Amino acid sequence: MTVDISNILTVLGAAGSTAFTLWAHGREFNKEKRRTLQEYADAQVQAEGLRRDIRHLQRSLEQLSGNVAHLDEEAEGRFRTVEAQMGQLTGALNVLQSMLKQGA
Repeated sequence: MTVDISNILTVLGAAGSTAFTLWAHGREFNKEKRRTLQEYADAQVQAEGLRRDIRHLQRSLEQLSGNVAHLDEEAEGRFRTVEAQMGQLTGALNVLQSMLKQGA
């Protein structure tokens, strides 16, 4: 059995080429994996920021709602005070009118 050196070199060349190709693809795959993981991490950070902003907006809306309710109660109280004073003024005007009619 004779071993042809050209066949050995061809097999070694093919094996070396295959090994180099696998190594290059492995590097490319690892780069892509790191890039994808970084994109995912960035998206998670951004999503958490959005969730935090939404929580802040919700708390602000709750505070605003409470403030509006307080202002509504205060306005209602002032309206009732003005209404009572209007009743008193109407009564006083009625008394004045009857006094003027009696004097005329």
